[in-house]
Amino acid sequence: MEIIVIVFGYALYEVVQGAAPWRHGAAFQNAARLIRFERWARIDVELTVNGFVNAHTPLALVTGYFYDSLHYLITPSVLLWLFLRHPAVYGRWRSALIVASVGSLAVFYLWPLAPPRMAWLGMIDTLAVHHIFGSVESHSASALVNDFAAMPSLHVGWALWCAAAVAGTLRAAWRHLVWLYPVLTTFVVMGTGNHYLLDGVGGAVAIGLGLALTARPARPARPARPN
Repeated sequence: MEIIVIVFGYALYEVVQGAAPWRHGAAFQNAARLIRFERWARIDVELTVNGFVNAHTPLALVTGYFYDSLHYLITPSVLLWLFLRHPAVYGRWRSALIVASVGSLAVFYLWPLAPPRMAWLGMIDTLAVHHIFGSVESHSASALVNDFAAMPSLHVGWALWCAAAVAGTLRAAWRHLVWLYPVLTTFVVMGTGNHYLLDGVGGAVAIGLGLALTARPARPARPARPN
């Protein structure tokens, strides 16, 4: 039943995301504001990362397939692993992911944002240029994809959730290596022109709120019994 609920919820998330209002004007206005802010803050690294990735075809192909596949494979795999191998902590991690994802849907509706590949002059759409999984002019031909749902980046947010779930569950010394996954994901979403740096920050905030809102309240200490 848990697996059915998760699969259904994942499908519902994709449908709701795709049904988000396509507010073209607002999405590009918000993108212009975000780009101006990043330039003001001197954190506008997206064009540099995107240019570096696309200057090397093998790297562009790797980042393209990374972006368009691992996001859909690793998160469900971690959920299934927790459910089967660590059921005691599964509920909390599942709930945190659901809360973060639902909260992100609200942002998609209220603050549409065009991605860099659409709004930033000189940005290369890596998936379209290299025909990743058959992508052409736009890799949003499916009705289940909303082009203007850049903020927050759930590619980054879900990668952070995966890393936190694995590192927080295991006790092996190598568990900290899993933090490379969200780091690489952040590089990939910028390198492919799909997200701004601040989208990644937004994804981290979404997951952080999900974890905070689903944390178990501390139990009050029991008074000591008199001797």
